[in-house]
Amino acid sequence: MAKRFHNYCNRVFDLDQWLLQLKDGRKEPRCGMDRIVLGVGMGLTIGLDSMERIAKCIERGNFKAILGDVAFSADTIARGLAHTSIDGLQLILDDILHKARSGKMLANDTIDGFKVVAIDGVTLYSTESGRLGKHSHYRRDAHGERTNKAHYYENAVAIASVGETDALHMVYKLERIPKGKGETTTAIAVLKKLYKDHPSYCDIAVMDAGYAKASVLNTVNEQKKWFVVRVKQENYNIVKDANGLFGGKEPDYQFRNMQIRDGSKYWYDFDIWEDENFDSWETVDVPLRCLKIREVRKTKNRHGGYSEYPAIETHLVTNAPMAGVKAITIWKIAHLRWDVENNVINTLKNGWNLKHAYSYDPSTAQKVWLIAVLFYNLSQCFKYRNLRRHKDLPARQLRDHIHETLVIWSSQLRSVNPLARPG
Repeated sequence: MAKRFHNYCNRVFDLDQWLLQLKDGRKEPRCGMDRIVLGVGMGLTIGLDSMERIAKCIERGNFKAILGDVAFSADTIARGLAHTSIDGLQLILDDILHKARSGKMLANDTIDGFKVVAIDGVTLYSTESGRLGKHSHYRRDAHGERTNKAHYYENAVAIASVGETDALHMVYKLERIPKGKGETTTAIAVLKKLYKDHPSYCDIAVMDAGYAKASVLNTVNEQKKWFVVRVKQENYNIVKDANGLFGGKEPDYQFRNMQIRDGSKYWYDFDIWEDENFDSWETVDVPLRCLKIREVRKTKNRHGGYSEYPAIETHLVTNAPMAGVKAITIWKIAHLRWDVENNVINTLKNGWNLKHAYSYDPSTAQKVWLIAVLFYNLSQCFKYRNLRRHKDLPARQLRDHIHETLVIWSSQLRSVNPLARPG
């Protein structure tokens, strides 16, 4: 399985050729940068949680079929990543995304025919050490309470595709939020870079209430994209105006026993009120459409009936016209935004172990994240566009297949566990 994965990466994406072009600022290195990045990428793919464990697998020969007889230490990995260019890694990621789109791998990764990306913030890891966390975001305790316990957090902005099939999620960006910068400021910068590299990256960008800022919405609108954003703040003028207009009025649409996608365990009953040409959000450059949604989520019980959750109300704001995008499509997009957190971010943090600090140096940490995203996208394409008979395997089971194969290849091992002590 691992050999097929590596061959697929080379056959479709020319991975080894791209890795050979990475700049290496070290003098007379014994191990090439291409081998280091490939070793780190394969280590992340099988869920190794530190540079030491990756180096130990390489030393024991687990990656011999891919890396050859080369072996290097965790210090070599750190020095190599410190002396290579982040732009070179970004070029490889951009090429993978271009080839995936031009090869129509993402053709079905849509919501009612629209290409959608979700934008979300993520905290990857933290430390209580002031020395290690000097480049990270400081706050007291996990939720900002004033206690004697300090934490230093590494935060990032993630942008990934979402679709109805719950399958191929491609990560466009996982960008570190520098110390002293806010999530909104970083998101705007990332969106501008993404548009420059991939002008047609989406039709619609969906965001949570944290991005309900005029500066973010104007940035998306300037790129000729539509946005969908949840607005929690009931004191927003546009929400007040919408509630005043919708109050006492019958809903425009009523839907019963709807599912987000086939096979979901939840059903929804919901009503939608909507109208457009709101100009109450004066700092946003375009008239807006507001949707008020009252929904009840349900699950089927063992008696064949439904168990209901309490009804909730949500306000969504978009620049997509009513004639261009149906109300139920907006509802789907708002729900499927959670795929980025539940599937992409959760997988990278837990399955790919980005919740561990591979490095506290901000530049090296960003390069590790880039390598993780690069190989995550490759593994997504491999699983859903190459392994037809394996496409329904859980992601963890697929990684285990690759892990076991790497171990079997190492005929010199006395133990089937690559992390076991010799003998």
